[in-house]
Amino acid sequence: MATESWYVEIFQVTSGEKQQEVLRILQRIPRLTALGTFQGDDYFIVFECEDRATKCTGELLVEGIDPGCIQTFETHRQELGTSG
Repeated sequence: MATESWYVEIFQVTSGEKQQEVLRILQRIPRLTALGTFQGDDYFIVFECEDRATKCTGELLVEGIDPGCIQTFETHRQELGTSG
């Protein structure tokens, strides 16, 4: 049996400018997918990855670039399946 992990994080950032700055940096991280979205005047970063080390790197980068950010969602899912 193979085990796959999956992490999703959402951060509310302080501005559209910070959102774009964070996204430019997160795009450089292998095995991490990030996107930005907004609702009214609220800006968000959503990222997903498959391992804890990448998740921690993403968190540190978001918080380092925008110390005023707020983590609004976090989940971890581990799936069991058969390997090939």
